[in-house]
Amino acid sequence: MKTIFYILGGLSFVASIGLGLYVGGYVMLFKGVIQIIEAAKLTPVSSEGIAIGLLRIVFASFLGVVSTMFGFFISGIFVALAKKSK
Repeated sequence: MKTIFYILGGLSFVASIGLGLYVGGYVMLFKGVIQIIEAAKLTPVSSEGIAIGLLRIVFASFLGVVSTMFGFFISGIFVALAKKSK
């Protein structure tokens, strides 16, 4: 039972790094830049689209770190359960 918790902890650790890169890098940063470009291409320039795109870029690293830390927390729970079990 102990090794299962260690394996789950390691897998969730790796998955949380991937989740942080996906949320911070792709969803927030990359799509924020695309949103700004698309809003600037409109005939009446969409100031709301540009503002939301800028906010996505500004908060990209914060949300990437938060999602990664959540995964690290879950990994820590699995490792603690492994140390506690017999």
